[in-house]
Amino acid sequence: MVRDIRDLYNTYWRQESIRLKEDAYHSIEFSTTLMFLSKYLPKGGLILDAGGGTGVYTMELAKKGHDVVLLDLSKENIDEAKKEITKLKEKRRVKDTIVGDITDLSRFKDSTFDAVLCLGGPISLVYGKSNRRKAMSELVRVAKPGAPIFISVMNRYGYALLAPRGWPKEIATTNFVNALTKG
Repeated sequence: MVRDIRDLYNTYWRQESIRLKEDAYHSIEFSTTLMFLSKYLPKGGLILDAGGGTGVYTMELAKKGHDVVLLDLSKENIDEAKKEITKLKEKRRVKDTIVGDITDLSRFKDSTFDAVLCLGGPISLVYGKSNRRKAMSELVRVAKPGAPIFISVMNRYGYALLAPRGWPKEIATTNFVNALTKG
């Protein structure tokens, strides 16, 4: 299932790069999330943007003076993020861009980050309860004690409504349908 999600986002990266700005609904999601991040993120330190796609939040936080590490499952998302980051005046704030899986953050030591983000629903795309628990555990492990952790999820109903519009080929596969129904 990880391969299926990776393959999907490797072809979906263009849509992912504009998703939070494509319409009023997503713009509200983006601005509301930024409002809460600005309220609760520490003033300094290092932030992990886990499952951060093309780095929309990474770049916005870098512009606001935060140091950020971007991690995403899709190489295409990371490649697009790298291109956009080079255009940033504050590019030095983006400390690393990594292709990786949120269920395995072993490249990071315990208590590495002053805040952890997992926004846009990456947890929703992790197949199986045990793997979702592992991802959550990893996100907590790499956060310093008391560090804020921001996680958003997609509910199955919303995910199923969006799937036919954006992923007609994928929803027709047995694996995809099984993932939605068994969770």
